[in-house]
Amino acid sequence: PIVGITALILTLNVVAPSSPDVRVIKYVVQVVPQVRGRVIEVPVSGNDYVKKGAVLFKIDPTPYRNTVKQLEGKLAATEAALNESLANLSQAAASVGEMQEAVNAANGQANAIRAQLDLARKRVAQYRELVATGAGDRFGLEQWEANARELEGQLASATATASQAKQKLSARAGGDQAAVAQAKAKVATAKAQAAATRADLDNARWELSQTVMVAPANGWVMNLQLRPGSMVVGVPLAPAMTFVEDAYQVIALYQQNELHQVQAGDAAEVALNTLPGQIIKARVNSIVWGQGQ
Repeated sequence: PIVGITALILTLNVVAPSSPDVRVIKYVVQVVPQVRGRVIEVPVSGNDYVKKGAVLFKIDPTPYRNTVKQLEGKLAATEAALNESLANLSQAAASVGEMQEAVNAANGQANAIRAQLDLARKRVAQYRELVATGAGDRFGLEQWEANARELEGQLASATATASQAKQKLSARAGGDQAAVAQAKAKVATAKAQAAATRADLDNARWELSQTVMVAPANGWVMNLQLRPGSMVVGVPLAPAMTFVEDAYQVIALYQQNELHQVQAGDAAEVALNTLPGQIIKARVNSIVWGQGQ
């Protein structure tokens, strides 16, 4: 019988190993706020069981709310400046188009006057020939000469106007007319300022949302010494409380030579002194091949 029992025990140690050293380990979270401030409400007590998302404590949101309002006003101002810059850019671009149209109009007017001047000069030459032969009207000659001089003055004025328009149009910066380039620079600056303000506003809103700390999972509130009026800071070395999650692991410690037949997914049974006569059915999740506890 002694040999048989010994063989049975050795066989069970291989095919069904057992261990009295079983640990139940729960996940413990140190609750550290992301923002600092004065605590105004603690709706939980020590060792309370709470659901995920339940409020653990609240921080005074006043300074963070004021920051959000300030950045909302700043964002509105920067967006207004951006719209104004876009309007100025459109106006500058339209001004360039108007200048080009002015150049075309001046050139067209100069060409029309030049054609009239050519005709007037031709009539002056014709009238001079007729007057020289006595067949022409001197008054008509003088009238065409006066018309020619007037058209010459108009042509000079139209040419000067076209030249000035070309000079303005040719005053470009970076391929655009100077006003357009300046307007584009202002638009780029306004866009950058609006983007930076929008990012600051998003961060301020996130900080405002962090003034309410909620439970990360189902579990128990532990090590609670927080009271309204206390100051909390976002330092990991100074947690506001400890939170023990409802989820847990059951770890059994074995001799290594007892595990060479055990694999993940094998059936397991757990007996607890607090539950006499009951067997908890389980399965092996994984095996940690460590040489120390």
